[in-house]
Amino acid sequence: MKTVCNYPIGVPGAPWTASEKRQWLCSRRKHLDREYDLDVTRYFPKEEGFHAVSYGVLTAPIFCAEKRGMVNRDYLLFAIVPDTFYPPGGSINGSSVVRHFPPIRHPTNIERQESINKPTILITGGVHGYEISGIKGAQQFLSSGLAKIYSKHYNIVIVPCVSPWGYEMNERWTAKAIDPNRSFGVKTPDNPTPIRTDESTALLNFLDTLGVTTDDGVLHQPTWLCHLDLHETTNSDVTEFRPAKAARDGSVEYDDHIPDGFYLFGHSHQDDARISNGGEASNNDHLAFYNTILKRVEKVTHIAESESDGTLCGYAATSHGLLLLPCAELGICAGGAVPQAPYAVTTEVYPDSDRTTEEICVKAQVESICAALDFLLTVGKADNSIS
Repeated sequence: MKTVCNYPIGVPGAPWTASEKRQWLCSRRKHLDREYDLDVTRYFPKEEGFHAVSYGVLTAPIFCAEKRGMVNRDYLLFAIVPDTFYPPGGSINGSSVVRHFPPIRHPTNIERQESINKPTILITGGVHGYEISGIKGAQQFLSSGLAKIYSKHYNIVIVPCVSPWGYEMNERWTAKAIDPNRSFGVKTPDNPTPIRTDESTALLNFLDTLGVTTDDGVLHQPTWLCHLDLHETTNSDVTEFRPAKAARDGSVEYDDHIPDGFYLFGHSHQDDARISNGGEASNNDHLAFYNTILKRVEKVTHIAESESDGTLCGYAATSHGLLLLPCAELGICAGGAVPQAPYAVTTEVYPDSDRTTEEICVKAQVESICAALDFLLTVGKADNSIS
Protein backbone atom coordinates (compact mmCIF):
# COMPACT_ATOMS: atom_id res chain seq x y z
CA MET A 1 0.00 0.00 0.00
CA LYS A 2 1.24 3.50 -0.80
CA THR A 3 1.52 6.09 1.96
CA VAL A 4 1.87 9.86 1.47
CA CYS A 5 5.34 11.06 2.45
CA ASN A 6 5.41 13.49 5.38
CA TYR A 7 9.09 13.56 6.38
CA PRO A 8 10.30 16.52 8.49
CA ILE A 9 13.25 17.37 6.24
CA GLY A 10 12.93 18.84 2.75
CA VAL A 11 10.15 20.18 0.56
CA PRO A 12 7.50 17.60 -0.46
CA GLY A 13 8.05 16.50 -4.05
CA ALA A 14 11.51 18.12 -4.37
CA PRO A 15 14.76 16.12 -4.08
CA TRP A 16 17.07 17.05 -1.25
CA THR A 17 19.83 19.55 -1.83
CA ALA A 18 23.26 19.32 -0.19
CA SER A 19 21.92 21.56 2.59
CA GLU A 20 19.08 19.17 3.39
CA LYS A 21 21.39 16.17 3.37
CA ARG A 22 23.57 18.03 5.85
CA GLN A 23 20.48 18.77 7.96
CA TRP A 24 19.64 15.06 7.94
CA LEU A 25 23.20 14.13 8.95
CA CYS A 26 23.26 16.62 11.83
CA SER A 27 20.01 15.15 13.15
CA ARG A 28 21.50 11.65 13.52
CA ARG A 29 22.48 10.41 16.98
CA LYS A 30 24.48 7.44 18.15
CA HIS A 31 22.41 4.51 19.43
CA LEU A 32 22.98 4.21 23.19
CA ASP A 33 23.36 0.41 23.11
CA ARG A 34 25.77 0.16 20.20
CA GLU A 35 29.56 0.29 20.46
CA TYR A 36 31.21 -0.90 17.27
CA ASP A 37 34.60 -1.42 18.92
CA LEU A 38 33.09 -3.60 21.65
CA ASP A 39 30.31 -5.34 19.74
CA VAL A 40 32.04 -6.08 16.45
CA THR A 41 35.82 -5.65 16.32
CA ARG A 42 36.32 -7.77 19.45
CA TYR A 43 35.21 -10.79 17.42
CA PHE A 44 38.70 -11.55 16.15
CA PRO A 45 39.18 -15.30 15.68
CA LYS A 46 40.91 -17.25 18.44
CA GLU A 47 41.47 -20.54 16.68
CA GLU A 48 43.67 -21.91 13.95
CA GLY A 49 42.47 -21.56 10.42
CA PHE A 50 41.39 -17.91 10.39
CA HIS A 51 42.93 -14.53 11.12
CA ALA A 52 41.80 -10.91 11.12
CA VAL A 53 42.54 -8.34 8.44
CA SER A 54 42.19 -4.59 8.75
CA TYR A 55 41.30 -3.30 5.30
CA GLY A 56 41.06 0.39 6.04
CA VAL A 57 39.55 3.08 8.22
CA LEU A 58 36.14 4.64 7.65
CA THR A 59 36.02 8.26 8.76
CA ALA A 60 32.53 9.65 9.27
CA PRO A 61 31.00 12.57 11.22
CA ILE A 62 29.03 12.02 14.42
CA PHE A 63 27.35 14.44 16.81
CA CYS A 64 29.40 15.23 19.92
CA ALA A 65 27.37 16.60 22.82
CA GLU A 66 30.44 18.00 24.57
CA LYS A 67 31.42 20.05 21.53
CA ARG A 68 27.80 20.70 20.56
CA GLY A 69 28.51 19.82 16.97
CA MET A 70 29.83 17.25 14.53
CA VAL A 71 33.24 15.60 14.91
CA ASN A 72 34.90 12.89 12.83
CA ARG A 73 34.94 9.32 14.13
CA ASP A 74 37.29 6.65 12.78
CA TYR A 75 36.05 3.07 12.39
CA LEU A 76 38.43 0.18 11.78
CA LEU A 77 37.18 -1.90 8.85
CA PHE A 78 38.02 -5.55 9.24
CA ALA A 79 37.40 -9.01 7.88
CA ILE A 80 38.17 -12.61 8.80
CA VAL A 81 40.03 -14.66 6.19
CA PRO A 82 41.69 -18.09 5.96
CA ASP A 83 45.22 -18.37 7.32
CA THR A 84 46.32 -19.46 3.86
CA PHE A 85 45.51 -15.93 2.67
CA TYR A 86 48.20 -14.50 4.96
CA PRO A 87 50.77 -12.77 2.73
CA PRO A 88 54.49 -12.39 3.48
CA GLY A 89 54.99 -9.37 5.73
CA GLY A 90 51.32 -9.09 6.69
CA SER A 91 50.36 -6.58 4.01
CA ILE A 92 49.66 -6.56 0.29
CA ASN A 93 52.54 -5.22 -1.78
CA GLY A 94 53.61 -3.03 1.10
CA SER A 95 50.12 -1.53 1.43
CA SER A 96 49.56 0.51 4.57
CA VAL A 97 45.80 0.09 4.13
CA VAL A 98 45.37 -3.69 4.04
CA ARG A 99 47.03 -5.24 7.07
CA HIS A 100 46.84 -8.93 7.96
CA PHE A 101 47.29 -9.73 11.65
CA PRO A 102 49.54 -12.81 12.03
CA PRO A 103 47.68 -16.12 12.33
CA ILE A 104 48.16 -18.44 15.29
CA ARG A 105 50.03 -20.86 13.05
CA HIS A 106 51.42 -20.12 9.63
CA PRO A 107 50.12 -22.56 7.00
CA THR A 108 52.36 -25.05 5.26
CA ASN A 109 53.04 -25.03 1.53
CA ILE A 110 50.75 -28.06 1.17
CA GLU A 111 47.93 -26.20 2.91
CA ARG A 112 48.44 -23.21 0.66
CA GLN A 113 48.23 -25.40 -2.43
CA GLU A 114 45.05 -27.04 -1.14
CA SER A 115 43.61 -23.57 -0.55
CA ILE A 116 44.37 -22.52 -4.12
CA ASN A 117 42.26 -25.45 -5.32
CA LYS A 118 39.27 -24.67 -3.07
CA PRO A 119 36.36 -22.43 -4.09
CA THR A 120 35.90 -19.29 -1.98
CA ILE A 121 32.79 -18.14 -0.11
CA LEU A 122 32.07 -14.53 0.91
CA ILE A 123 29.78 -13.84 3.88
CA THR A 124 28.87 -10.22 4.63
CA GLY A 125 26.78 -8.62 7.35
CA GLY A 126 25.95 -5.07 8.30
CA VAL A 127 25.85 -3.65 4.78
CA HIS A 128 22.88 -1.87 6.28
CA GLY A 129 24.50 -1.18 9.62
CA TYR A 130 21.30 -1.17 11.67
CA GLU A 131 20.43 -4.77 10.72
CA ILE A 132 21.80 -6.60 13.75
CA SER A 133 20.97 -10.22 12.95
CA GLY A 134 23.18 -10.18 9.86
CA ILE A 135 26.16 -9.00 11.91
CA LYS A 136 25.49 -11.47 14.72
CA GLY A 137 24.78 -14.26 12.25
CA ALA A 138 28.18 -13.78 10.60
CA GLN A 139 29.83 -13.66 14.03
CA GLN A 140 28.03 -16.76 15.26
CA PHE A 141 28.90 -18.75 12.14
CA LEU A 142 32.54 -18.12 13.02
CA SER A 143 32.45 -18.39 16.83
CA SER A 144 30.33 -21.58 16.83
CA GLY A 145 33.02 -23.48 14.95
CA LEU A 146 30.86 -23.93 11.85
CA ALA A 147 33.24 -21.86 9.72
CA LYS A 148 36.07 -24.15 10.80
CA ILE A 149 34.06 -27.23 9.79
CA TYR A 150 33.17 -25.89 6.35
CA SER A 151 36.73 -24.65 5.78
CA LYS A 152 37.59 -28.25 4.92
CA HIS A 153 35.78 -27.64 1.64
CA TYR A 154 35.91 -23.87 1.11
CA ASN A 155 38.01 -20.79 1.67
CA ILE A 156 35.66 -18.64 3.78
CA VAL A 157 35.91 -14.85 3.97
CA ILE A 158 33.71 -13.10 6.54
CA VAL A 159 33.08 -9.35 6.71
CA PRO A 160 30.77 -9.03 9.73
CA CYS A 161 29.97 -5.32 9.49
CA VAL A 162 30.48 -3.48 6.21
CA SER A 163 28.93 -0.22 7.49
CA PRO A 164 30.10 0.55 11.06
CA TRP A 165 28.79 4.15 11.07
CA GLY A 166 25.36 2.79 10.19
CA TYR A 167 25.68 0.25 13.00
CA GLU A 168 26.37 2.83 15.70
CA MET A 169 23.84 5.33 14.34
CA ASN A 170 21.16 2.64 13.81
CA GLU A 171 20.97 3.78 10.19
CA ARG A 172 20.32 2.17 6.84
CA TRP A 173 22.27 4.80 4.90
CA THR A 174 25.83 6.02 5.02
CA ALA A 175 26.70 9.42 6.52
CA LYS A 176 26.28 10.85 2.99
CA ALA A 177 22.63 9.70 2.80
CA ILE A 178 23.40 6.92 0.30
CA ASP A 179 22.08 3.37 0.55
CA PRO A 180 25.24 1.21 0.66
CA ASN A 181 23.29 -1.72 -0.76
CA ARG A 182 22.86 0.23 -3.97
CA SER A 183 26.57 1.04 -4.32
CA PHE A 184 27.99 -2.22 -5.65
CA GLY A 185 26.97 -1.92 -9.29
CA VAL A 186 29.22 -3.65 -11.80
CA LYS A 187 30.99 -1.40 -14.30
CA THR A 188 29.61 -1.85 -17.81
CA PRO A 189 29.75 0.18 -21.04
CA ASP A 190 26.26 1.46 -20.18
CA ASN A 191 27.27 2.22 -16.58
CA PRO A 192 30.99 3.07 -16.52
CA THR A 193 30.80 4.91 -13.16
CA PRO A 194 28.40 3.07 -10.84
CA ILE A 195 27.49 4.65 -7.51
CA ARG A 196 30.07 4.03 -4.80
CA THR A 197 30.26 4.81 -1.09
CA ASP A 198 33.33 4.89 1.13
CA GLU A 199 32.13 1.57 2.56
CA SER A 200 31.68 -0.20 -0.78
CA THR A 201 34.90 1.23 -2.24
CA ALA A 202 36.93 -0.03 0.71
CA LEU A 203 35.38 -3.50 0.52
CA LEU A 204 35.77 -3.84 -3.25
CA ASN A 205 39.40 -2.73 -3.12
CA PHE A 206 40.10 -5.19 -0.30
CA LEU A 207 38.52 -8.15 -2.08
CA ASP A 208 40.77 -7.46 -5.07
CA THR A 209 43.84 -8.01 -2.85
CA LEU A 210 42.84 -11.43 -1.56
CA GLY A 211 44.32 -14.78 -2.45
CA VAL A 212 47.07 -17.25 -1.67
CA THR A 213 50.63 -16.01 -2.06
CA THR A 214 53.03 -18.87 -2.82
CA ASP A 215 56.76 -18.98 -2.08
CA ASP A 216 57.58 -17.57 -5.51
CA GLY A 217 55.64 -14.40 -4.60
CA VAL A 218 52.75 -15.09 -6.99
CA LEU A 219 49.26 -14.12 -5.75
CA HIS A 220 46.68 -16.74 -6.71
CA GLN A 221 43.35 -14.93 -6.57
CA PRO A 222 40.27 -16.73 -5.19
CA THR A 223 37.85 -18.70 -7.28
CA TRP A 224 34.67 -17.10 -5.96
CA LEU A 225 31.77 -19.54 -5.78
CA CYS A 226 29.14 -17.93 -3.57
CA HIS A 227 28.28 -14.71 -1.75
CA LEU A 228 25.76 -14.66 1.10
CA ASP A 229 24.77 -11.17 2.26
CA LEU A 230 22.81 -11.20 5.53
CA HIS A 231 20.05 -8.60 5.99
CA GLU A 232 16.81 -7.95 7.85
CA THR A 233 13.68 -5.86 7.40
CA THR A 234 12.44 -3.95 10.45
CA ASN A 235 9.49 -1.76 11.36
CA SER A 236 11.82 1.24 11.13
CA ASP A 237 11.82 0.70 7.37
CA VAL A 238 8.35 2.24 7.22
CA THR A 239 8.64 4.60 10.19
CA GLU A 240 11.96 6.15 9.12
CA PHE A 241 13.91 4.82 6.16
CA ARG A 242 11.31 4.61 3.40
CA PRO A 243 9.84 8.04 4.28
CA ALA A 244 13.40 9.45 4.36
CA LYS A 245 14.17 7.91 0.96
CA ALA A 246 10.97 9.31 -0.54
CA ALA A 247 11.80 12.76 0.83
CA ARG A 248 15.42 12.59 -0.34
CA ASP A 249 14.39 11.56 -3.86
CA GLY A 250 11.48 13.99 -4.15
CA SER A 251 8.79 11.29 -4.14
CA VAL A 252 5.37 12.07 -2.69
CA GLU A 253 4.58 8.53 -1.48
CA TYR A 254 6.23 5.25 -0.51
CA ASP A 255 5.32 1.56 -0.08
CA ASP A 256 4.54 0.70 3.56
CA HIS A 257 4.41 -3.12 3.31
CA ILE A 258 6.82 -5.16 5.43
CA PRO A 259 6.93 -8.91 4.75
CA ASP A 260 6.30 -10.84 7.95
CA GLY A 261 8.97 -13.54 7.88
CA PHE A 262 12.13 -14.71 6.17
CA TYR A 263 12.64 -14.23 2.44
CA LEU A 264 15.40 -14.06 -0.17
CA PHE A 265 16.58 -11.71 -2.89
CA GLY A 266 18.00 -13.78 -5.73
CA HIS A 267 19.14 -12.87 -9.23
CA SER A 268 16.85 -12.70 -12.20
CA HIS A 269 17.98 -14.84 -15.12
CA GLN A 270 18.87 -11.89 -17.32
CA ASP A 271 21.28 -10.79 -14.60
CA ASP A 272 23.19 -14.06 -14.78
CA ALA A 273 25.52 -13.24 -17.66
CA ARG A 274 28.17 -13.10 -14.94
CA ILE A 275 27.84 -16.90 -14.55
CA SER A 276 30.18 -17.40 -17.49
CA ASN A 277 32.97 -15.98 -15.32
CA GLY A 278 32.36 -18.33 -12.43
CA GLY A 279 31.46 -21.71 -13.90
CA GLU A 280 28.31 -23.36 -15.16
CA ALA A 281 25.13 -22.87 -13.21
CA SER A 282 21.73 -23.13 -14.86
CA ASN A 283 18.70 -21.11 -13.88
CA ASN A 284 17.17 -24.31 -12.47
CA ASP A 285 20.34 -24.76 -10.41
CA HIS A 286 19.80 -21.36 -8.89
CA LEU A 287 16.14 -21.96 -8.10
CA ALA A 288 17.11 -25.19 -6.35
CA PHE A 289 19.78 -23.25 -4.44
CA TYR A 290 17.31 -20.61 -3.24
CA ASN A 291 14.60 -23.15 -2.39
CA THR A 292 17.05 -25.29 -0.41
CA ILE A 293 17.84 -22.30 1.78
CA LEU A 294 14.15 -21.48 2.28
CA LYS A 295 13.25 -25.06 3.21
CA ARG A 296 16.04 -25.27 5.77
CA VAL A 297 15.26 -21.87 7.30
CA GLU A 298 11.55 -22.74 7.51
CA LYS A 299 12.52 -25.24 10.23
CA VAL A 300 13.84 -22.29 12.26
CA THR A 301 11.38 -19.47 11.50
CA HIS A 302 8.42 -18.74 9.26
CA ILE A 303 8.71 -17.73 5.59
CA ALA A 304 7.13 -14.47 4.48
CA GLU A 305 3.84 -14.63 2.60
CA SER A 306 3.28 -12.49 -0.49
CA GLU A 307 0.70 -9.72 -0.56
CA SER A 308 -2.68 -10.42 -2.15
CA ASP A 309 -1.35 -9.01 -5.42
CA GLY A 310 1.55 -11.49 -5.40
CA THR A 311 4.24 -9.00 -4.41
CA LEU A 312 6.92 -8.77 -1.72
CA CYS A 313 8.33 -5.31 -0.93
CA GLY A 314 6.61 -3.98 -4.02
CA TYR A 315 8.22 -6.54 -6.35
CA ALA A 316 6.51 -9.52 -8.00
CA ALA A 317 7.41 -12.63 -5.99
CA THR A 318 8.86 -15.50 -8.03
CA SER A 319 7.68 -18.09 -5.52
CA HIS A 320 7.03 -18.45 -1.81
CA GLY A 321 9.58 -16.25 -0.02
CA LEU A 322 11.66 -15.53 -3.14
CA LEU A 323 12.27 -12.42 -5.21
CA LEU A 324 14.42 -12.47 -8.34
CA LEU A 325 15.79 -9.04 -9.21
CA PRO A 326 18.42 -7.54 -11.57
CA CYS A 327 20.81 -7.21 -8.65
CA ALA A 328 23.87 -6.07 -10.61
CA GLU A 329 21.82 -3.32 -12.23
CA LEU A 330 20.49 -2.22 -8.83
CA GLY A 331 23.97 -2.18 -7.27
CA ILE A 332 23.11 -4.79 -4.64
CA CYS A 333 26.07 -6.13 -2.65
CA ALA A 334 25.27 -9.81 -3.23
CA GLY A 335 26.02 -9.86 -6.93
CA GLY A 336 28.21 -6.77 -7.14
CA ALA A 337 30.92 -7.36 -4.53
CA VAL A 338 32.19 -10.51 -6.28
CA PRO A 339 30.25 -10.54 -9.56
CA GLN A 340 32.19 -13.56 -10.83
CA ALA A 341 30.60 -15.77 -8.14
CA PRO A 342 27.89 -17.85 -9.85
CA TYR A 343 25.80 -18.05 -6.66
CA ALA A 344 24.80 -14.94 -4.72
CA VAL A 345 21.85 -14.30 -2.42
CA THR A 346 20.55 -11.70 0.03
CA THR A 347 18.78 -13.03 3.13
CA GLU A 348 16.03 -11.06 4.90
CA VAL A 349 14.53 -11.74 8.33
CA TYR A 350 11.86 -9.75 10.20
CA PRO A 351 12.91 -9.42 13.87
CA ASP A 352 9.87 -7.27 14.78
CA SER A 353 7.42 -10.09 14.02
CA ASP A 354 5.29 -11.40 16.89
CA ARG A 355 6.23 -14.88 15.69
CA THR A 356 9.98 -14.68 16.22
CA THR A 357 12.79 -13.30 18.38
CA GLU A 358 16.19 -11.76 17.76
CA GLU A 359 17.81 -15.05 18.77
CA ILE A 360 15.71 -16.98 16.25
CA CYS A 361 16.56 -14.44 13.53
CA VAL A 362 20.28 -14.90 14.16
CA LYS A 363 19.82 -18.68 14.05
CA ALA A 364 17.97 -18.32 10.74
CA GLN A 365 20.90 -16.37 9.29
CA VAL A 366 23.35 -19.08 10.34
CA GLU A 367 21.05 -21.80 9.00
CA SER A 368 20.85 -20.03 5.64
CA ILE A 369 24.66 -20.06 5.38
CA CYS A 370 24.86 -23.76 6.23
CA ALA A 371 22.04 -24.64 3.81
CA ALA A 372 23.78 -22.80 0.98
CA LEU A 373 27.14 -24.44 1.62
CA ASP A 374 25.58 -27.89 1.98
CA PHE A 375 23.73 -27.44 -1.33
CA LEU A 376 26.95 -26.51 -3.14
CA LEU A 377 28.63 -29.61 -1.75
CA THR A 378 25.70 -31.78 -2.82
CA VAL A 379 25.76 -30.56 -6.42
CA GLY A 380 29.52 -30.97 -6.67
CA LYS A 381 30.62 -27.31 -6.60
CA ALA A 382 33.20 -28.13 -3.91
CA ASP A 383 35.25 -31.20 -3.03
CA ASN A 384 33.17 -33.32 -0.65
CA SER A 385 35.91 -35.90 -0.20
CA ILE A 386 38.17 -33.73 1.95
CA SER A 387 38.31 -34.97 5.53
